[in-house]
Amino acid sequence: MGWQSYILGYNTDQEKQEIIKIIYDHNHHKNYEEIGEELYGLMTAEFKDPEEYKFCILCGHGGGRWSTFEWFDRYSLDALSYSQYYDDNLINKEECNMLEDLEKNLAATTIQKMIRSKSKVVPKGHSRIANKTAKQ
Repeated sequence: MGWQSYILGYNTDQEKQEIIKIIYDHNHHKNYEEIGEELYGLMTAEFKDPEEYKFCILCGHGGGRWSTFEWFDRYSLDALSYSQYYDDNLINKEECNMLEDLEKNLAATTIQKMIRSKSKVVPKGHSRIANKTAKQ
């Protein structure tokens, strides 16, 4: 196995967010043997001479190349192998924390849902009916 990098093209912020969600789902799949190892090292970049896409997300992993290409294909993503392009075809490459931000937001949402659901839970031995009766 060796390092495999992917180029995932997009034009709009909405498309970018959809790609991040697909990467998140990939990284949280139960069986990495079916879809490839976790993707990391995310970067954004622009194409010097855009044809179909103006921007891209770069990511990679250490194994599972073909199953990861199949994963992207399920979502109709045009995933290109980084080896098909050279550094001089991409500009403004920057490390990004988009995936980490998504994970933090999802974790925060999950925690908020748990807090809300717990606030509706009545402690054992304290029924709402018993509390209403005691007040009367």
